[in-house]
Amino acid sequence: MTPLLHCATRAEQLYNNAHARTRKLAVKLETTFHIIGACAVLYNLRKNWNLTIPDDSSDDSDNEINMPQVVFQQNQGGQGYRSFLIRKFQ
Repeated sequence: MTPLLHCATRAEQLYNNAHARTRKLAVKLETTFHIIGACAVLYNLRKNWNLTIPDDSSDDSDNEINMPQVVFQQNQGGQGYRSFLIRKFQ
């Protein structure tokens, strides 16, 4: 997703503000290496101990995140989803 170059509405400005805030959540490169290393260790432990990944099809509705199904016209791609998000700021 990219920010809008020229905001025409308040919703577009709010979208750009939210976009800027989330871009500031970048992780330092050294921290990234630690995260990747920890994931690798956990993956190898799971394999060595023959642990299985829990089935996602369980009926645990408390932890569900409902993502909207968005249908765009052909070739709209990321711009269509960006427009969808901007409408959520109205």
